[in-house]
Formats: sequence, structure tokens, C-alpha cells
Amino acid sequence: MSTSTGSQVYYWRTVNTADFEAAVFGGFLLSLSLSLSYYFFGSLPEMTSLFYSAYRYEAKKGWWFWKMAFFVGILSVPFACYSANKGVIKVDSSYNYNTFDSETLAMQNLDAWGWVISGLLVGFGSRMAKGCTSHIFVGVPKFQKRSLLASAIMLVCAVSFATIRHFHPFFVNGYTFNEDAQKGFQIGTAVVFGLLAAVVIMILSIAAHARNAAWFWQNMTQYFFGVIFGLGLLFAGAFRPSKVFRAITVDKAVWDPSLIIMTVVALLINFLAFHYIGEGRSPVYASGFEKHHEGPIDLRLIFGSIFFGVGWGMAGLSVITGVMNFFTLTHAVFWLAAVLFAQTLYEEVYKRVHKEEEKGVHEALL
Repeated sequence: MSTSTGSQVYYWRTVNTADFEAAVFGGFLLSLSLSLSYYFFGSLPEMTSLFYSAYRYEAKKGWWFWKMAFFVGILSVPFACYSANKGVIKVDSSYNYNTFDSETLAMQNLDAWGWVISGLLVGFGSRMAKGCTSHIFVGVPKFQKRSLLASAIMLVCAVSFATIRHFHPFFVNGYTFNEDAQKGFQIGTAVVFGLLAAVVIMILSIAAHARNAAWFWQNMTQYFFGVIFGLGLLFAGAFRPSKVFRAITVDKAVWDPSLIIMTVVALLINFLAFHYIGEGRSPVYASGFEKHHEGPIDLRLIFGSIFFGVGWGMAGLSVITGVMNFFTLTHAVFWLAAVLFAQTLYEEVYKRVHKEEEKGVHEALL
């Protein structure tokens, strides 16, 4: 049923109530996953750091294994859901809840060039700002000044850019691969996920065989926390770029507040949980709580947030939701490759600049 003011329909009034219920449930699952990780391990998984650590194999730092377990847990959700029923959840006889966008819809909204440019901006910006949406879900509930500023900049840039593209479309109506190519792509992504899962299972099995039971179960626990996190994103509809666009576009004819509801629910629960867990307690399996998003407010934070916000507003994908679409959208491969390239590029540039700065200081002291 739709309700109109004048001749224009308020889109959000046409949205099925199941979408809003799913958003509330999704927000609850997201906060549950983060709160449990904080309670047991004293750590809050930050998606940019988690993704970067996973593919850079930072095992020597000691946290690579649990990050990979959490990451594979998240990946299990879209892989299983899309493989089972193309991501369609039957609510009742008259309504199906789609958890993924179709290939055609995704390419209508953004062409290949747009996917690549968005990936470069998101990858570079997220590393420069040391976080993306984790600033919102992790830093804001803890009232971190860096995260409060970064979140505000990201949201303003994303909303502005998405609204501009809505009224003045560009990078739209891209090429859609045929069904055979899409099926081949889905088989390929299934193989990639299978190999990744096999590596994690092998490592955990070796640990169990070596009778390091505590380490084994800690990583398995993180895997299940990752599954909960992935389910939260799935139910909320965060895997769908079109739904993200509707949430950040300023136009009553298309605006859909369900993802905003998810965010508010997650923030409220995280605020209560983080402060309750952190008061005079220690994590179950760690000596103390990790510090998140602390540090000075500098130009890297500001410009990184701007880059990420524009990239987010262009494709409707953050780092983790872009990885989730790897199983469903062929052009998400281009986006993901651009993210990997941009993150690596930023790290290499930062290391060289930092090394030159240290060299200059050293020479000045001599």
C-alpha cells in the first residue's frame, strides 16, 4: 500500500514491513557479534584491518588466525545463502525478501568504470583513515573523537555523492555478462571460497591434533562470531548496493530508511554493551582490551574519510559488503581488485614517505 503527498509517493511507505523487521534483527546480530568478540577476546573486528590482514598474511603478529577465522565466518553466509536459493528469503505467499541485487540491476546503477573508481577510492580511503564503517559501528559507540569526525565526513560525502548521481546519473548502464559467463564466475568464486575455507580448516585441524585445544576453540569461536556478523548484514540488506543507495539518497521518492534503522539499533546496543563489558572487567581469553580508533585527528583521517565516503556513495559498498558481493556480482571482482591495489599502494607510499621523513630527521640530527 502506498501513501502519497500531492502526486509524489513516499517510497519508504511502500516498503514491506518485513524489511524493517529484518533491519532491526540485522542490527541486533551485528551488535551481538561485536559484543561477544569484545567480551571474550577484548577485540572488536575492524573490517578494513581484518580484510587487509587476511590477504597480507600477517601471521607473525599473532592475530592473523583469528581474523581469518572471523573473515571466513562472514564469507560463509553469502556463499551459503546465494548457493541455496539465490539469496531469496520467502516471507509469505505474496512477498520474497531479496538479500542480493541482480546482475542487471547492479550494472544499471553503475558501469565497470564506476566499479573500478569506487574500489580505488574505498581501498585508498579506508587505509588512509584507518577504518571505514568500523568508525561508525566500533568507534562512535565508544565516543572516539577520530571516529565521530570520520563518520560525519564519510556520511556527508556518501550522501552528497549518491544524491548527485541520483539526479544527474553518470557511470550507469554498464555491460552485463551473459548467463554462461555468470555461471562460470560463480563456479570460480565457489572454488576460491572452498580453497580459503580448506586452508583455515587445515590450520585448525593441525592445532587440534597438536592438542592446542584452547587455541583451536578460540578460533572456532571467532568463526561463529563471523557467521553471526554476516547474518546481520544479510538480514539488514547491506549486501544490496541498491538498498544502500536508497538509504543515502536525499529524495523522498526513493529514500528507504531500513538500513538507518539497522545502524541505530546496532549503535545503541554497542554503546550499552561496550561500556558494560569494559567496566572493571578483563576479557575471558585475553589480558586486556585492545584500543580502537585512538590517535590524533590529522589530514590523513580527513582526506581518507573523504575518499572513502565518495567511493561508498558511488557503488554503495564498504570494504566488507563489497567482499560479500564477490559471490554474486561479476563486476564486484573489478571492484575488489581495485580495493586490493589501492590498499597496497597506500601502504607502500606511506612506508616510503615515512622512511624518507625518518632519514631527513636523522640527517638533521647529524
